Amino acid sequence: MFLMEGKHWLFWDGECAFCQRCAEWVQRRDRERRFLVVPYQQAPSPPMDEGLRAACEQAVQVLRADGTLLGAGRAVLFVLEELGYRWARWFGRKPLIYVVERAYRWVARHRGLFSGGCRRR
Repeated sequence: MFLMEGKHWLFWDGECAFCQRCAEWVQRRDRERRFLVVPYQQAPSPPMDEGLRAACEQAVQVLRADGTLLGAGRAVLFVLEELGYRWARWFGRKPLIYVVERAYRWVARHRGLFSGGCRRR
């Protein structure tokens, strides 16, 4: 798998206004440039492949610099922690991770409420 040394890939839905605002928020706060923030529809191959594309169609994905793939709530928590929000680590533990994943799914299903006209799945 194609990895950029020391960089994490953040793949988001380039057709969603809410996702775009979230990606821009990450880019503004990523002062150390740890993330390559790319709409999954425009991601190069590699690292994009059929399996990763299918995962990206369901939820935000982070391909960590070490090759580990994280999706949905776990991906969001990883991004937050890398940006310096240390409290995010606690939400990745049981039972809180279940709440995070459920909240992620709810927001993803209703993201049109947050962006007005976002594509729904």
